[in-house]
Amino acid sequence: MNVTELKKKIYNLAQAGNLSDTVLDILVPDNEVVPFECELWDYKEAYEESPHDYTKTARSIASLYNTYGGYLLYGIKELVKDTTYELVGVKQGEINVQKLKGQLDKYFGQRLNINLLELTYGSPAVTIGLLHVPKRPEQQHTISANRRAEDAKNKLIFGEGATLYRVGDECKQAVTHADFEFLTSSRDLPALIEGRFVKKINLLDHNLPDRNFICPSFVGRVEIIQKLWAWLSDEFQYAKVLAGEGGKGKTSIAYEFCQLIASTGAPIFDQIIWLTAKTQQFKAGADNYTNTPETHYGDLESLLVTICQKTGALDSELEDLGVTQLKRLARHNLENYPSFIVVDDVDSTNVDEQKRIMETAREIGGSKSKILLTTRSNVSYSSDTAIEVPGLCGEEYENYIDELKTSMGFEAITQKTIRKLELASEGSPLFTESILRLCRVGYSIDDAISEWHGKKGEAVRSAALRREIHQLSPEARRVLLTIAFIGSCSLVELRHYTELEQLLIEDAISELGRLFLLQSASFIESEPRFKCSQSISNLTISLKGEIVPNAERYLGTLKGRAQALKSNSSKNSQVAVGEAIRQSIALLKEKDYSKARATIKAVLKKQHYKNNPDLLLAYAQIESMDPLADINSVRSAFKDAYAHGQRKELLFDLWFQVEARTGNKSELVDVCRSAVIHAKLYTTKWFSRSAEAKYSLAHKMGSAARKHELLASSYEDISQAIKKSHGALKHQLKELSIKVLDDLWVSLNMEREEFKAFKAMHKAIKAGDIRSVNYYRLSEAACALHAQYHSGGLTVRRKKEIHPDYLECQRVIADVIELVDDARHEVLSTLGDAQSRFVLSAKA
Repeated sequence: MNVTELKKKIYNLAQAGNLSDTVLDILVPDNEVVPFECELWDYKEAYEESPHDYTKTARSIASLYNTYGGYLLYGIKELVKDTTYELVGVKQGEINVQKLKGQLDKYFGQRLNINLLELTYGSPAVTIGLLHVPKRPEQQHTISANRRAEDAKNKLIFGEGATLYRVGDECKQAVTHADFEFLTSSRDLPALIEGRFVKKINLLDHNLPDRNFICPSFVGRVEIIQKLWAWLSDEFQYAKVLAGEGGKGKTSIAYEFCQLIASTGAPIFDQIIWLTAKTQQFKAGADNYTNTPETHYGDLESLLVTICQKTGALDSELEDLGVTQLKRLARHNLENYPSFIVVDDVDSTNVDEQKRIMETAREIGGSKSKILLTTRSNVSYSSDTAIEVPGLCGEEYENYIDELKTSMGFEAITQKTIRKLELASEGSPLFTESILRLCRVGYSIDDAISEWHGKKGEAVRSAALRREIHQLSPEARRVLLTIAFIGSCSLVELRHYTELEQLLIEDAISELGRLFLLQSASFIESEPRFKCSQSISNLTISLKGEIVPNAERYLGTLKGRAQALKSNSSKNSQVAVGEAIRQSIALLKEKDYSKARATIKAVLKKQHYKNNPDLLLAYAQIESMDPLADINSVRSAFKDAYAHGQRKELLFDLWFQVEARTGNKSELVDVCRSAVIHAKLYTTKWFSRSAEAKYSLAHKMGSAARKHELLASSYEDISQAIKKSHGALKHQLKELSIKVLDDLWVSLNMEREEFKAFKAMHKAIKAGDIRSVNYYRLSEAACALHAQYHSGGLTVRRKKEIHPDYLECQRVIADVIELVDDARHEVLSTLGDAQSRFVLSAKA
């Protein structure tokens, strides 16, 4: 039996909608049932009897539909789990297909086009029920559960928001980015089996802010993300609200969901529009709020104008239009230009405007566009429309603390302290960071919680920032306020703005970096740039009077100098770039590659836009999509965009696809390295891609040393990916890490690199790979080094060279023995033998 060919045959029949004996001839040849179930078919002994049985079958059908389509075969009994099946048949006419379709409508919002045919088959002849499930069309969104389902014993069948798909013979729930990327792909099974499938990302134009402004590291919120994904398939609910108290992470969730849509290339939208209404920031010094410098809208009318502008309307069209006319135009544009819109911070407007905005969002959305709003808890929305955002709790809160430890420089935080933080902050990410900022500037955890108690998140952040500022030198304070006011600055720009000497500026940058008040914003390594997060910038400006003397005068001077630097450019420059890119994307949809290319080239020729990174990325996209483009030209276009400062993840995603198409493993490694190191894409996706690319390249290396280097680096990357993953993906990554480590061990052994092998095993054990075989290998490598050190033919010079390695082996073996569980007698015995060799030789 050739399993691969079997799956291909059933896949092709399912795509063709075949409902005949042909399917049974393949799966039940000569009355012998193919002895396994998979992504394409499922066996059932009998028809459904209870409502709960129908619900479970609806789950199976939804999973097949979201994956490859396939078949349910009724009348096949499982004799031995997963291995032996028997053809037993069913009684005719005992299944209610309409009820089954009704269950799909009830729980998933769609009556799928499933069909059942009862066939007489086999010898002796029995009735087999063959139910065909079509494959979800590529341009349609996944179906997801719109309500919770339980069986007769109240055991969960699936939860609200669950997006189900098929893996082997199981129905799984989509959780990771990789799951959703698969579900939005073409799901071409033959291509996947043959290793020629590369997912093409739908090009989504967007104006998302820098991740560092919103949420540098996002953790948890799996359930809310799943509910939002399920909402995208709801044909009647055009608007959704994320509601909750300040500091609970509403904006971060909205941003992460936008990133999910963008990274999966969900084919139902052409663009993502991010709009914020935040107009005020808490000012700690005066205990009130101060205006922030820029927003996208301030009321319903300005919101509608912005939406119309971003969906193709010209400013001249919008002149003198009233709210009703703007609504009509926005609805028309959103129908023609499918968009996902985030309207953030609705509660920054007055109560009446909030209600009008929410009502309008439901009116102007449609089957092709969706609007997600964020607001604090209030009464201007219904429970059906809103998703309440609670604080983080349990494992999600612990994961958040792990991320904060790294970014804020904490060595360790005990479980007891984590529980205190969770209780005090009610799981609020903002309040947790506020408390830890106080800890970082000298408070104990109990004192920090006491200081925080009863205050609002922004007030505590201001208090913590004020304490940090008081530790700064005058030069560092001036540099911090300058960067907060101006935005991203290079060293040469800081010299111009602050009139400080370069050495003083460099010292100030170092001082600010130690307090985690600055972030890198470099386009190219040769000219470092620096910026603050948006929250630090706003808080710094609110405390300007405490930072520099005569702050208002200083900021006025800065403004004048900034205008002088920018006198050669205008606001319209970025508008022109956006217009050119939108036009090229529209031409790409028409497959008019020559006009799309000409559009971008025409703008690039102008001096103002020469080497603009966004235009260069657009040009590379066009080259990569044109089937007639020379592959070397395509690769050069991506390298050019990268060389001129483009760091958007879309660049690396498309570039990766191009190099994967060429099969050049070395270039794939370089792309992944650039994505992780220079674009700071510290995500599971990029670490795992890098690991797989290095692993593949390692096996093509003629040099043993280079092979070892690549395998070791691959293992490092996969370890990073494992830390940031969970569930089925984490299990898959662990399997890959084991394979990489095993190959590294074999290769190092063949080359007699005993100490490198020893270090590799020790690192793996410390990383959590505590398989017994790794302890045996550790012992074996230590013994081999011991034998080499004491061999009679070893020169004095060589012995001196490896002496430090010898001592390290001795120390590590002793440390590992102390940590090994006493129950692992075989491991302890093996490690003890290695240790005794070192001890005896030391006595001798």
